[in-house]
Amino acid sequence: MWSMSSQASCPAFEDRFQTGASDRWHVANYAFDHPHFDTDWSKENVTFGNGVELRLNPREGVGNRFHGGSIRTQSRSGFGSFEVEAKPAAGPGVVSGFFAYSGPYYGTAHNEIDIEFLGNDPTRLHVATHCNGKETSELVPLGFDASKAFHRYRFDWRANKVQWYVDGRPVVRFEGEQNVPKPPVYIFANLWAASPEISAWAGRTHARTRCTTRIKRLKYMPHQI
Repeated sequence: MWSMSSQASCPAFEDRFQTGASDRWHVANYAFDHPHFDTDWSKENVTFGNGVELRLNPREGVGNRFHGGSIRTQSRSGFGSFEVEAKPAAGPGVVSGFFAYSGPYYGTAHNEIDIEFLGNDPTRLHVATHCNGKETSELVPLGFDASKAFHRYRFDWRANKVQWYVDGRPVVRFEGEQNVPKPPVYIFANLWAASPEISAWAGRTHARTRCTTRIKRLKYMPHQI
């Protein structure tokens, strides 16, 4: 039987990043080779202090056209509640992500739970799970433009379901083994430009796009199975 204590070591936390980054977070800084991303990661695009800013900027040279910002926890998490208070970026081809993930790079199957904002329509929330690589997703109308103000977004992850919330209001639930990923995972936040390959989903990023996603708070509370 899966044991949270043996495989997931991330304790409960609530970070507001008032004075900078704690040693809880790893900041990505490398060239990224993925067919859906037109983005490399640069630590220069992440700023801590009174929250976190993730920036997207054009880059010169060959390869991906943009540098984005990405952070993840140093330790892995199990079932629990993940909440972010954020104002995502707007713009065609721009994606702001707040998610739990593990995959082949970390020596596991692809398991993921997503809170994502597509900058070409920030009036909708994209939620998804990936269970051993199989995706289930839904676009949820918000009733407001997420890029204009801070709001709270959360998912509760248990062994038999994932429930998403917006400002404390339940919006969508996925149930069943085929739709609920298995732990452990890392917690991420990032901002990136989509490749033309997925422009039908995210839009096509303008060559000189510059934008920012702002995070006031990130919180994780473990659940028992």
